[in-house]
Amino acid sequence: MGGSAVELFLKAFLLLHGHSARELASRKFGHDFSALGERAEALGLFLMDEDKDVLLLMGTTDAVIRSRYIKTGAFRRPTHGALDRTCKSLWETIGQELKKQGWPVRGFDARPA
Repeated sequence: MGGSAVELFLKAFLLLHGHSARELASRKFGHDFSALGERAEALGLFLMDEDKDVLLLMGTTDAVIRSRYIKTGAFRRPTHGALDRTCKSLWETIGQELKKQGWPVRGFDARPA
């Protein structure tokens, strides 16, 4: 799991709370982790301090792009452990909300067949 999972968890939460897919794809949100996290928090999502730090780092640096493409040079990115903990935290909180609303939710370690 990584940046894409974090983005999808946040967008799932925002969809549950009335945002449209078109709106989430717009420039207002798009791939902006900071904007997604801030809006989710405003709608009641609890984010731990480490989750906020991860979202801020992903939203204000090129860490996500650098994770998708081979680039050299120094840059800041969340540690694998921090990213994993944020994914698990979002899966737990958002997953519970999805289940309450009748959406199927796989276990965190489930892999597609």
